[in-house]
Amino acid sequence: MFPAASLNRAYSGAMQAHGDTALREPPAVAFAAEIETLRAEFGALVPEDTITSAVEQEADRFLDARVTDFVPMFVMRGARARLGDIVRARSK
Repeated sequence: MFPAASLNRAYSGAMQAHGDTALREPPAVAFAAEIETLRAEFGALVPEDTITSAVEQEADRFLDARVTDFVPMFVMRGARARLGDIVRARSK
């Protein structure tokens, strides 16, 4: 897992897309909707902390993003791909 300070920086740009109040939210809260959606898709296949970790790792990629409007969509897409790779690797 990432240190809390790193996570807060990672999500600061992404949270702007969710509104100003989200800037004060902890990282897990900022992407709560994305995490819940992925839990519904992958919850029976991978542990919950793996889902949260995938979202956190993807969000970290956007630390320096100048345009943050689409960060939540990119985080969701990347996390879904990571989780799909994990599921496929486990099924081999």
